[in-house]
Amino acid sequence: METEGKLRLAEVFVSISDSRQAGKVEHDLVELLVVAVNAVLVGADTFVEFELWAKEKLDWLRGYLKLKAGIPSHDTFGRLFGLIDPTSLAPDADRLLRTIRAHWSIENRLHWCMDVVFADDQMRARTGHAAHNLAVLKHITLNLIRLDPIPRKGGIKARRLIAATSDSYRALLLGLT
Repeated sequence: METEGKLRLAEVFVSISDSRQAGKVEHDLVELLVVAVNAVLVGADTFVEFELWAKEKLDWLRGYLKLKAGIPSHDTFGRLFGLIDPTSLAPDADRLLRTIRAHWSIENRLHWCMDVVFADDQMRARTGHAAHNLAVLKHITLNLIRLDPIPRKGGIKARRLIAATSDSYRALLLGLT
């Protein structure tokens, strides 16, 4: 699950069961989830924003992912997040959960951060499990930022902005370098 002490998201996501119809699937599930985490990391909060950002960063993303079918549409992201069962992670999810929770401080601080930085109160995802799954992505992203080994000025919102503009910083946070 870790390489040289770095969490590899793709390895965590491999354990998620794919309930999509095999004959109709164009996009790899793990790649789609990695793109979604990247999008949230850089400030995208809706499926439309996921698609727009990923299309702009397609060349950079292909440095780490195959993306044979290109970037999925916002409708594809929405359908997928509505289908994923939030309890479908394998037992390694317990390890991921412990890792994430180890970096949370007071519960109220987390809720405030999620509302202010990730605009959780404005989220309108209502299909199936989409809202829950987006919350999980945002928690993963928050903890990736909090695990940044280099002290930096600015808060979480500022670090999302840096991740949006700096390919090397984003790769560092994602454990790709």
